[in-house]
Amino acid sequence: MVPATNAATGAARAGSDLDEQRVWVCIAPDAGPGRYLAVVRGDVDVAGATALTSVLSPLVDAGARRLRCEMAAVGFFGAAGARTLARLAEDLERQGGWLTVERPSRSVRRVLALTGLWPLLAASA
Repeated sequence: MVPATNAATGAARAGSDLDEQRVWVCIAPDAGPGRYLAVVRGDVDVAGATALTSVLSPLVDAGARRLRCEMAAVGFFGAAGARTLARLAEDLERQGGWLTVERPSRSVRRVLALTGLWPLLAASA
């Protein structure tokens, strides 16, 4: 699956047609330079994690410093998704930035807690 990105809206989706879409990512600039909000919806399985990486890694590679991932509408969230967030967080940390997960769905929070990533990625209340 190759993600399709709409440059006008900043929205990205994985899948070649509507029946194959697994994850949707909408990226918006956040307050300040190098800061972004990514709203993630759908299922973050292996294919969804690959799509998420292909959409968010270019932001990090281009020098993003802060990435907030809003994940309230994520249904399935597997180990591949946790691994993707951990890698992105490490890459951001190396360049003096950070990644936080906001409004996680139950499955996102459960997997991040089981892997020990929740304390590292949870947004401060």
